[in-house]
Amino acid sequence: MEITVTLTDKEMHFLTRIASELSALQKKENTLQDALHECIRMALYDESEEQ
Repeated sequence: MEITVTLTDKEMHFLTRIASELSALQKKENTLQDALHECIRMALYDESEEQ
């Protein structure tokens, strides 16, 4: 599935920083899409912890 998302500059900066941090940890290049998937994964994990 493909969707289009409009991001603010602040959101773009955040995802760029996450992608950079993931790249350093995983020793491979990560994209903004990878960073977005990681944020969603973390949010899903956090939500399931509360239940």
